[in-house]
Amino acid sequence: MSLPEITAFERFPAPVIYNTHNIYGPMPRREQLPGCEGYPYHMYLMGWTVGDSNPGYYGSDAMFLARGKDLFHWEVYAGEGKWDAAMDPATWVPVITATPAWYDNWHNGDPSVVIKDGTYYMAYSSHCFGFDGIPEWEENDTDGDIECTNAAISTDGVNWTKSAAPILLSPHEKGQTRDSRRQLFKERKFNGYWCRPSLLWDEGKWKLWFDSAASDMGYAENTGDFMDPADWKVLRDGANPCLPNFPNPEVVRIGGRYYAFGDPNIMQYGADFDGKGWTARQLALAVSDDGLDFRIAGWIRPDPDAPAMHVPGCIVEDGYLYMFYATQKGHTLGAEEYDFRYKQVRVMRISVEALAKIK
Repeated sequence: MSLPEITAFERFPAPVIYNTHNIYGPMPRREQLPGCEGYPYHMYLMGWTVGDSNPGYYGSDAMFLARGKDLFHWEVYAGEGKWDAAMDPATWVPVITATPAWYDNWHNGDPSVVIKDGTYYMAYSSHCFGFDGIPEWEENDTDGDIECTNAAISTDGVNWTKSAAPILLSPHEKGQTRDSRRQLFKERKFNGYWCRPSLLWDEGKWKLWFDSAASDMGYAENTGDFMDPADWKVLRDGANPCLPNFPNPEVVRIGGRYYAFGDPNIMQYGADFDGKGWTARQLALAVSDDGLDFRIAGWIRPDPDAPAMHVPGCIVEDGYLYMFYATQKGHTLGAEEYDFRYKQVRVMRISVEALAKIK
């Protein structure tokens, strides 16, 4: 059975975040940040502003913050109460960067935020150098690199306190070298890489969907302390996923139905699309009645000038679901290799009524 194409989205070709070296992972929310009167929206992003791995900051990927007068016009935090409306990434200041902690020392990204009772709660990904703290590309590394999910809280959306340990870390990560982990991954026997989270406060508890084994959608929940790893219980993972081959999930609940947007390899689902490599990963929709068992519902054709669209973030406003996403640079003029970096963030929308009709 072929995967149907979803055509009900209205597209807005003008980018909302641009001029960047590699910025993606948009996470919009309707909440006025303290001191930002007239800006009812804010959005977290991740990546590199002006150079690979953010020169001048610890680690590599960092997280940035924007505020919006509406969903189409944004200003990015530039430090000490300043905001950049000119899309000059050289002025942007990250609100979260990596730390020397072994579980947090390279990539900080994939933010998912819930505002509850005046507190900002964030789940985010961390790519780290393993328990020995040594990158896997160095000869004396003993345990490869690890992917995990950490937590952070804030009272203003700018200054964050991180959890003292990962809230999601697969036990399969321990005791593996780089080569053994890669071999198990190749054989589909590795149940790790618990990262790329999507967070909801729903039915009186924290619900968290995440990548397991790099591309399958897992699920965890917490009825206790958000920051305490012991209170997080993984109910579905790569051994029994909510949905296989569905990375970067962004889950929203509208009424009694859960919608998950991700960027899987749509060719594996039978999409009528001539893609390969990076371009085979495109935006797609899955649906669920219980938030545990999802079924793939359709895919979304890339913009005419974009070879690939990835890493969705959603917000529901005024009867519409707005989906923010990043477009890749692809084959730029004179480049022989495919450029995986993301050059801009765009937005499209679909009415909640039309969304409910998708089976």
